[in-house]
Parts: sequence; C-alpha cells; structure tokens
Amino acid sequence: MYWLLGLLAIVGGTVIGVIFWHRSRQSRELSFHDVLKNPGYWKTFAKQLADAERIEQEAAEWSDEQCEYLVSHFIHDVPWSQDEWLLYRALSAITDRIQPYVLNHLREGVPTPTFSAMVQTGSFHESPLDRAAMLLGDAPSEAAAMEFLPLCEHEDDRVRICVGRALGKAACDSVLPTVQKLLNDEDDSVSAAVLGGLKWAIKRNGMSQEFRDSICSVLDEHLAQNRDLRLTTDVYMRLNPGIAVQSFVSRGLLDSDYARLDRVLSGCVRSGGKLPQDIVWTLIQALDSDYQSGRKALSLASALLLASRERNASDIVRLAPYLDHEHPAVVEAAARSTLQLQGVHDGDLISPLVDDPDQWNALPLANRIATAVRSLNNEVASGGLAAYFVNSSGNFWQTAQEGLGVIGAGEAQEILWEAIHLFGAEGPSNNRERRQKELSRIVRRTSEPFRELDRQYCELIKETSAKLYRYAAQHA
Repeated sequence: MYWLLGLLAIVGGTVIGVIFWHRSRQSRELSFHDVLKNPGYWKTFAKQLADAERIEQEAAEWSDEQCEYLVSHFIHDVPWSQDEWLLYRALSAITDRIQPYVLNHLREGVPTPTFSAMVQTGSFHESPLDRAAMLLGDAPSEAAAMEFLPLCEHEDDRVRICVGRALGKAACDSVLPTVQKLLNDEDDSVSAAVLGGLKWAIKRNGMSQEFRDSICSVLDEHLAQNRDLRLTTDVYMRLNPGIAVQSFVSRGLLDSDYARLDRVLSGCVRSGGKLPQDIVWTLIQALDSDYQSGRKALSLASALLLASRERNASDIVRLAPYLDHEHPAVVEAAARSTLQLQGVHDGDLISPLVDDPDQWNALPLANRIATAVRSLNNEVASGGLAAYFVNSSGNFWQTAQEGLGVIGAGEAQEILWEAIHLFGAEGPSNNRERRQKELSRIVRRTSEPFRELDRQYCELIKETSAKLYRYAAQHA
C-alpha cells in the first residue's frame, strides 16, 4: 500500500486525474435532455475534454514505472466508465512504450482462468484479456499473438472472438493454422472477428504471400458454403480481387439469386475493389428490368456504385436515367458514381464548417448546400434536432434550410422550419453558446419538444440524401 501511494505521488496530479477523474453520479446519469436544461454543464464537459487532451499529451513524459502500473490498472481494475476511456486514450498515445508491459500480462494471465473470465463492467461484459487486446492496438506483435494461442478453443465464444480478432490483426505466419481454424469456427461471430482483424492487416500490408494465399483458400470455401458472403467478399476482394471475381462467376454468385447477389455486391463496394465493367452493366440492366423493390433496389444501388470504378467518363450518360429512379438508394448511388466519374470526391464536395462568414460565403453555392444539408442529416440521424442545434453545425441552419428547398426536399424543409420556429420569430442564434441557452429555455418549457419532428425528419433522411447527391451531380 505504501508503495502504491508513493507511486501515485510520483505520477502526480495528472495521472491521479486519469485514475480517479470522475463526474458526480448524478451528472453521469443525466439524459441528453436533462443536460440541455442546464447550460452550465457544457462548460464542465468542455473542461473534461480539455483535460483528456492534456493528459494524452503528458503521457509521453510518464516514467516506465508509471506506465507499468497504469497498464496493470487498466487491464485489471478500472470499470467501464469515463475513467476507463481517459486512461485508454492516454495509453493509446504511447502504444510502443507500453507493449512490453501488456505482453507480460498476457504471459502471466493467459494460463489463469480469471484472465479470460467475463465480468460485468457497466452495461456489458468483458475480461482482462479484452483489455489487454485493446492496448495491443491494430498491429499486435508476433510475440503477443503467440500468447493468445492457448485460448483458441476456449468454450466461451466471446473469448474466441477476442482471440480471433487479435490473431487476424497480427496475421503472422506462425499463427496461420490457428487463424484458419478460427475462420472455420462453428460460431459465425468468431469467423467475423477474424475477418475484421484481417482487414487491419491488409490495410497495413502486413502479411506474407503464403498467408494471403492460404486465407484465400479458406474464403473460397466460405463462398461455396454461402457463409457471411458480405464480409467474406469484402476481405477476399482486398486480398486477391482477380481470383475472387473468378470464384464469384464460377459459383454463380453474380446470377439472379438476389439474396446472395446483394451481399456479394455490397462486399465488393466495401472493399473498394472493382468488377469487370461488362459484368457490372449486365447486372445493372438485369436488375433494372426486373426491378420491384426492397433488396433488388439495394442490389441495383450497389451495382451502380461499382459502375464508376473503371473511370470511364462515357458511363456518365448511361448513369443519367438512374438519377430519376423511384428508389432513393438507386438515385444516390447513381449520383455518387456520376460525381466520381466527374472527378468530384466527397472531400471536394463537402467543405469544412468555418466560423468566418466571409470564408463560408466564398465557397461555391453547391458546396455550401451539400455541407450544410449533410451536416444536418448526420446530426439528426445520430442525436436529433436538439443535437444539431447544440453543435456547431447548427450555426449554418439558414443555409441548410435554404438548401433543402434548392434540392427539392420540401417535406424536410417544412420539418426544419417547425423546429426553427420553436426559437421564436428570428430563429436560433448563429452563436453556439447563445443558441444553447435558447435551447435550454425551450427544453425547460416543453419536455423533448423535438421528439415528433425527429421521427418525421429521420423518415426522410434517405430521400433527402439522394436528392442532395443528385443536385451535386447536376451542379458539379
């Protein structure tokens, strides 16, 4: 105990803050609307975020003894909370320094049942093994990967998920047999965890050709079994697109079985890979002629997204009719592909939200509309109109309101008008702090005043997004 107190004294106030930093139980349990009623909480949250950033920067100055203690504390002691998030964020900033200590915990802990035993931390379950895996990051060393091997047949599928994800990220030849075994685990969630880990290894080009070829063989078997076609296709296309396409064709996965076709096309889109354009356009024409609704619309949308992968500008004309399709997913896909063929990427279309009115007004109208409307859509989808007005995106409500009209989203525009009118005749302030106070007064008067408006707007988001991208494609 004296040693611990001494160490905490050495670490100083910053790290003590990492371990014991907390808000009151009352403020932790407040709902978003409760917080809206008390504008003073925003300053508290801003200070907490600043503290987190400061601690992250100061982590580079921690001694080896401090790092060792805090790694142990994170793995074994800290419950899921703001404390855990702060400590994880700080330790992640010094990943290379803490790896030896994480490895020591794996060596000592894996042989003991308690290290992989699930315990409840907050609203879900995790184990010290999960915490150690978190600290290994996205590129576990071969030495660390080897420590997971004894648990590959653990009876708890949650443990095998953790092991599979870590070994997939490591992707070293020494663990290949175990990776192959876990890919064929009877629990699909274990196989999916391995595939998710492999995507990180592919991203950093962190596997040998032998490893790639062996994994491709397993994935080919998965295609034959129709097993997790979307994720299998995604990873297969990243590993060896040429062989993957041959397998799709030979196994009839690009034929008229729409349930399978939708998953394969979606996986191709996610992978960033491409199919031969003659196949893509044959699929588009077949899906269009047999179009009804639902899954076929999503398959058609995926095929249209793949139509721009070859950068053939003449395909812009072939895409044009789909800009007026009845299904919003098809319209958005055609518009996105058109923009790609025009050389316009999301980064070109969506500009940063800037506080300087002169800089904002200097942007082309299409950019301002695209930026303001998509920010509105994203905020409402994730947190509702209250979150939109709380955040800096709400500074641009006037552009969003005008933009909805310009792109032809009249229903969404009317809903936003109703929300704006709750702030009074002049609408919300363009100053974020003043707008938060205005919002607090509204929420104190009426409990959850945006609930119905949120529901109505969310029902229109896909349609609004499609109209936005169509407008952008026509004005690029």
